Amino acid sequence: MRNKLFWHGFCEIEIAALLFATCEENPLLNNSMVNKTNDLKLYASLSRGKGPKSYVGKILLIAFLGTQVPLLALLAHFIVTASLSAAVAIHVLIVALLATLAGTGLTLWALHNLLLPIQITSRGLRHYLNTGVVPALPSEFTDDAGILMADTRLTIQKVDSMIRSLANYDELTGLPNRRLFCDRLTYTLAEKRRNGGALAVMVMDISGLAGINNRFGRPIGDLLLKAVTDRLSHEIRETDVFSRIGNDEFALLKSDMESLDDVNALAIRLLQRVEETPFIIEGHSIKTSLSMGIAVSPSDESRPQDLLDCAEIAQQQIKAQRSSAGYGFYSATMNEQLRRQIQMEADLSGALERGELTLNYQPQVDNRNGQVVGVEALLRWKHPHFGLISPSEFIPIAERTDLIFRLGEWVLHTACEQNKFWQDAGLPPFRVGVNLSARQFQHPELVEVVARVIRNTGLDPRWIDLEVTESLAMDDVEQSVTLLQKLRDLGVFLSLDDFGTGYSSLSCLRRLPVHTLKIDRSFISDVSAELHDTSITNAIIALGHSMHLNIIAEGVETGAQLDYLREKGCELSQGFLFSRPLPSEELTTLLHQTSAYLLHPLALNPLALKPSVGARLSMAQDSRLGLSQADFVTRM
Repeated sequence: MRNKLFWHGFCEIEIAALLFATCEENPLLNNSMVNKTNDLKLYASLSRGKGPKSYVGKILLIAFLGTQVPLLALLAHFIVTASLSAAVAIHVLIVALLATLAGTGLTLWALHNLLLPIQITSRGLRHYLNTGVVPALPSEFTDDAGILMADTRLTIQKVDSMIRSLANYDELTGLPNRRLFCDRLTYTLAEKRRNGGALAVMVMDISGLAGINNRFGRPIGDLLLKAVTDRLSHEIRETDVFSRIGNDEFALLKSDMESLDDVNALAIRLLQRVEETPFIIEGHSIKTSLSMGIAVSPSDESRPQDLLDCAEIAQQQIKAQRSSAGYGFYSATMNEQLRRQIQMEADLSGALERGELTLNYQPQVDNRNGQVVGVEALLRWKHPHFGLISPSEFIPIAERTDLIFRLGEWVLHTACEQNKFWQDAGLPPFRVGVNLSARQFQHPELVEVVARVIRNTGLDPRWIDLEVTESLAMDDVEQSVTLLQKLRDLGVFLSLDDFGTGYSSLSCLRRLPVHTLKIDRSFISDVSAELHDTSITNAIIALGHSMHLNIIAEGVETGAQLDYLREKGCELSQGFLFSRPLPSEELTTLLHQTSAYLLHPLALNPLALKPSVGARLSMAQDSRLGLSQADFVTRM
């Protein structure tokens, strides 16, 4: 019943829209229709009366009255004035009545048949509204009634085509939608079961579309979707089914899979096609990438929806893990991982209120004298069921939702509040570093949020160090320069994090109003006095010095690394060699106990940082989780 009501309502709207469009194109026709509406007085009076309900009945009634009343009046007048005898008068009356009735009958029969085009058109339209079946109205006649039937048939065909397009195709990209994709998948699976063979379902997600919409506006995001569709279509054969199944999700049905190598090769081509060059949309240079999950039949599932679900699970896992490969195949263990991820996503929204999220602080040390010159705030989540969760797991969840904005402001406020507490307690001032996530950096109210935190905490902005990754700053250099300058105007310090991984040009780097370069830990991990493959690290240090920027080396864990950094003139270090990330209470105790804020490398003086019982337990738990220095410094 609901389907019938849908068809009825939708079709009436579409027919009205088409008629309206016709009138808009022809003002004379529009005025004519308005004037003709005033001529419906007779039709309206007959419809409201007790006469025939059908349109044909009304016409036949008028025809009958229009022919019989005048003839009967004329006959009566003739009989009265002719002074005929009663017998002759009756005879004349009977003959006249029979002739009139016969003529009227033939007239009404002819009128009834001439009105059939209207009846057929009305029944055909009603049948379409109830069943969705396009009526086969004749189109070979050229008079008014014939044109009415032909135009009605053409209008219904257009409406039906529009309905089927809306039901089965994506309006923005013109690709099949999820409904049509599932229909094609069902048919293909049935064919493979009968004839043998394998197929693959590939689900692809466009990275960062929500952030692009927030930053540039929804119209730019829509144009990006169309541009991505165009690029991917060049790598897809006509025998494959390429669909848009969600806001930022596409699906591909490869129906003639010969081997997994064949699928691997296609996945790599699709990823490279999207990532090869930035998209130029309305003058904006936009970079994006794909995360892709793949399921195959008959290896994974045999039912269409289950197979699609498997591919989506694999895609979600790739996206959550931020895999460098960009794609992966479904495995049975992913179901448990997905349940864990869904549970974390549900629990994260209330983690702040439940006090499960805390900040730890890792010191940043002057390589020349061991003095603490700053700390980096790092977020921790102690889940009541899963225990200590690595930031690499829950930060991506927050970034996929609007929770990252509330979480990011809380981290900034808490870190600044803690730094103000340390200063009010009489400790010498130092900077606290806070990482900005991609979505935070792209949010139009970021500057206002930072200014509000400064006002509310009362911390001098020069003791705040906001860290932005190099790759994020290079996504849109013009936008980054403008935003970073606004932040710098507030008085805060700015650091370019993970430097060396973003392939920034020297000309672009000189434009960024930053104070510090943080060398990515990947360039530090293999550095020692005996190794010679240190050209990138040497170049970064030299570049920073030439631009009068501070240099911080991240992930320093060995004395050999520290010796190398000292030799090359790198001023600052951060890493497990000096201290692991500590809760605020333990860091406060450490700073009070350490003369002049001096931290000596653990490898050289193990007693300089003897952890408390709580710290030792936390370190043991980190060891059981397999967490390293790289796990702790996860970007916010």
